[in-house]
Amino acid sequence: TMIVDERGQIEWLCDDTVQSVLRIFSKAGTVRSNHYHKTDWHILYVVSGEMNWYERPVGNTAKPIHRKLKPNEHVRVGPMVEHTSKFPVDTILLCFAGNKRDSEAYEQDLVRTQDLSAL
Repeated sequence: TMIVDERGQIEWLCDDTVQSVLRIFSKAGTVRSNHYHKTDWHILYVVSGEMNWYERPVGNTAKPIHRKLKPNEHVRVGPMVEHTSKFPVDTILLCFAGNKRDSEAYEQDLVRTQDLSAL
């Protein structure tokens, strides 16, 4: 949802209960994610740079959905969805997460998977 008037604009990025907000810097040529969450969800908002996003439901063997995200675009991923993110250029993201992202809680909710971009 977005409101635009003579003063500028307001865009809703997240209208849910958020436990963690992270700023993530990814160097050009790197891959992140390669996992799914049992219960957590998150929104990744591209501040600058570019992200190639791949996802598919856990247990699905079809080719993953691919999206190319540029600044001011975002993706929301729920639980039980495998995902991979690749960064062709230096990129800054904001991550809004439903669960706390301290190391212990994060690792308990995480299941590591293959690099979906290679499929």
